[in-house]
Amino acid sequence: MKLNNALVPFFALPFFYACSIDGVKDVDSNTPFNTVDSAAMNAEDSLSSVKMDSADTLEIVQKDTVSELALDNGIKITWFKKGKGPKVELYDVLRIDYKNALEDGKVYDGNHLIKKTSIAYPYGWNIQTEGWKIALQYLSVGDEVDIFLPAKLARGERGIPGLVPPNADNYLHLSILDKIAPVANVDGIKVYTIEESKEENEAVVTDKSKIKVHYFAHSASQPRYANTYADVKPIYIDMANTTELPALVKALKERKNHDKVYVHIPAAQAYGEQGLEGKVKPNEDIMYDLIILDVKN
Repeated sequence: MKLNNALVPFFALPFFYACSIDGVKDVDSNTPFNTVDSAAMNAEDSLSSVKMDSADTLEIVQKDTVSELALDNGIKITWFKKGKGPKVELYDVLRIDYKNALEDGKVYDGNHLIKKTSIAYPYGWNIQTEGWKIALQYLSVGDEVDIFLPAKLARGERGIPGLVPPNADNYLHLSILDKIAPVANVDGIKVYTIEESKEENEAVVTDKSKIKVHYFAHSASQPRYANTYADVKPIYIDMANTTELPALVKALKERKNHDKVYVHIPAAQAYGEQGLEGKVKPNEDIMYDLIILDVKN
């Protein structure tokens, strides 16, 4: 089965579920988000080969193969377009357009299922499966590919109950649209704005603010080692009096109310040589996927 040649039923399943994140709640359905699109991205071009019909199926138009690569681990990459942009590197934040399907053509994961033309994807934190990590290192910005992921490098023996059967191969159709540049680099701490409010005059975080946030915290060895959504308990931070993880406090200054950000903290400013038992290895970087829910100045 080739994904570029299939009639694919449409399922409304968010990206977070596909990443096997449990306990995620709708934090604030009235949050005035505005997706931040990369200046180099043309979402309409990325959708030019996709047509929606009245039966809620996606027809993926046949495209010419320009290159193929078969790896010893069973992964196969087929290029329909070779991009001229930079190669994907560890810890890049990528703007991607993707659909992940099973052998029968059913799409169980993809940005279109959450009605987005693309999403931001932080590469290197093992948020998706091992097959993604391996395959993306061969890709560049501008590439459009089909990737065959054998079950052992996809959802494996567990699958996703009710969604992905055990030992199911995956067929990933992926376009690397752009790399998202950090909006700030504070002493080596990189901050990426993924979504921001479309409201004017949002409160800006200062060194005296009191803020409320929700987040996932990731290390490469332990994705989602902290998850405030699971307990539906946001975290309150007093910017003037917080001593825990000062690097995060540094990164949040000058961010705005309702910003959704990724914060990449180098090991030396995270948990250093000691690490964090069972969660962060010694000398391992960490990343926060964080939303600011409220700012009081």
